Amino acid sequence: MGRQSREKRERKIALEVARAIAAGNSKPSFWKQVTGWPVISGAATFILALGLTASFGELYWLADMSYAVGSVLLVIKFIAWEENRSFSLKKRIILGACVVIFGLAIFKGGLSLNQILIRKKTPVVNLAPLPPPPADYMESRGTSAPYGTIKWNGLKAVEGMPSSDVIADGNLLNHYADKFQLIAVCYHSGATEDFYDISDLSKSGIMDIRPGLISMRIVWNEKFIREMLLNGWRGSGYSLLMIPKGMNANQFDTMRQATKNGAYVIQTAGGPP
Repeated sequence: MGRQSREKRERKIALEVARAIAAGNSKPSFWKQVTGWPVISGAATFILALGLTASFGELYWLADMSYAVGSVLLVIKFIAWEENRSFSLKKRIILGACVVIFGLAIFKGGLSLNQILIRKKTPVVNLAPLPPPPADYMESRGTSAPYGTIKWNGLKAVEGMPSSDVIADGNLLNHYADKFQLIAVCYHSGATEDFYDISDLSKSGIMDIRPGLISMRIVWNEKFIREMLLNGWRGSGYSLLMIPKGMNANQFDTMRQATKNGAYVIQTAGGPP
């Protein structure tokens, strides 16, 4: 090899070495710094800590959002991690699955913490004992007017009042007035089902509990009228319910649903029509 060729080759090698050293000593780009593990892990930790603080501060919507963002941030960082690309496909799949499970565990753990804190802060309603039998919470129950005065055109009443009245004794229930209200229902009960599971009840309006007699009108619905006129059912069931304030009549279709939502069936009895 000639002298000039050798010198040229040495210069080329020296240049490549210098470039390699310069590349090794060069600072990573701003984007790589921002998306590096120190920044991402620190940001995720801060966000998750914010979620924890929000949980104990009763800002549950902020806590849920923080747990979601923090866990997703860690998962995305791992998937986009440059070192991850050097692993075999099998290893990447296994590690990716573990990281996703870890992220879901963080998110689910945060949601579970919120639920625990919500349950602890939900006030427990301690009912005073109901007066013992034979206390009659329904002073009376039955049709609003004599049944014979109602004139029908098919299933539609064209004259008279297709309704029942329940009169509750507010004096017996006045100590529940701060937390509960009253609603009355009527229905036809067969022998094939528990009356707690009868659906499509005819319902009164919701009434505040107060001293004295509380009149509650129940307008018969189509099911009740159909059973009475077409099926010949007679003898109605009446139930008086005490429901938590804030609960509305559309939140339950059966008395069992009502009790699951915190209501109490405090008396059930029969009556006309």
